[in-house]
Amino acid sequence: MSCIFGQAHCINVTSNLLLCSYAYAVATMFSLYTHVRRTRIKEHGHYSYLVPVRRVRYFPLLLCISFLTRATWFVLVDIHAMQSLDENGVYANVLVFVPWFDLKIDLYPLGVLLWNKLSTLIYVTAFTLLLQFWSDMLAHTKLFRPTSSAIVPVKRRNLLVIANVWMYVIELMLLLTKSFTWETWFFNWDNWYCALIFFALSFTLV
Repeated sequence: MSCIFGQAHCINVTSNLLLCSYAYAVATMFSLYTHVRRTRIKEHGHYSYLVPVRRVRYFPLLLCISFLTRATWFVLVDIHAMQSLDENGVYANVLVFVPWFDLKIDLYPLGVLLWNKLSTLIYVTAFTLLLQFWSDMLAHTKLFRPTSSAIVPVKRRNLLVIANVWMYVIELMLLLTKSFTWETWFFNWDNWYCALIFFALSFTLV
């Protein structure tokens, strides 16, 4: 056990949280290796005339960033970042009081929870690229058919882009809600929102 950040923030290298971070670190290195290898052997579709092939080259890189942020989150939770020990030996979130606005800001959501939420959002974005790829390839196979069905994948792609943007915006609003300790009707909807995102992604991938 190492306590380089203080006695209240020791690192237990054999804890369950650190073991999870090791697994994600291995996944990060593998996805980064895949991205670099495909770049060196020019398998990313730079010379392809198909736009979907060129777009999907970012898939392993997005997975790499997602795994890295998730590993970081496990480490921060293990060392109790943005938390302090009270007189009863219980960890409490660090609060900053802003006297000008009579406002308390909780640093734990933006300093720790943000990494986990960002990992989830980037992971969903990566698989959205795959969804766009198959949708665009379907449109490419129907180019020579005298129907209007080829327009549907274009509309779906625009809808996915808009949904991804709002996905980040809403998640940021939920984190700000927790940080500024506002009591609203959607205060505890954070986990429900993540579940809804994955359900929508699974539904669209079917």
